[in-house]
Formats: sequence, C-alpha cells, structure tokens
Amino acid sequence: MARKKPLPRSQRKTINRALQHRRDDTVQDISVSLMDMDSTIMYYFENVIKPTIIENGETVKVPIMYSSPER
Repeated sequence: MARKKPLPRSQRKTINRALQHRRDDTVQDISVSLMDMDSTIMYYFENVIKPTIIENGETVKVPIMYSSPER
C-alpha cells in the first residue's frame, strides 16, 4: 500500500483551532480572603510548630490566642 503524501501548505485550509474548542465547566473563580490566611497560619502554629517551653523541668504548651484586628 502506497503512502499518501500530505497536501502542500498552499492547498490546505487555514483553520483557527482556538474556535474549535469550547469550555463548558462550572468551576468558579478561586478567591482567598484574609480569613483563609489567618486560619491557615493558626493551623500551622497549632499543628506544625506546636510551641512549648520548659519551666521547672516540665514541658508547658504555649497558649496561642487569635484576636481580631479591630481590637
């Protein structure tokens, strides 16, 4: 079986491929608020850093307090 040669560029149709694809999705725009950042930092302190001090031979957990910036 003989191989077919492709058409020369001068005989090809010009196709805009950007118009052939469409995007049908329901994904909403992502938004990150200050509350999201605050809760992430709070989580990091409580679960990753876990601040402690040694006082009189005992290990004491340092309390982490969250306060609103308006206060």
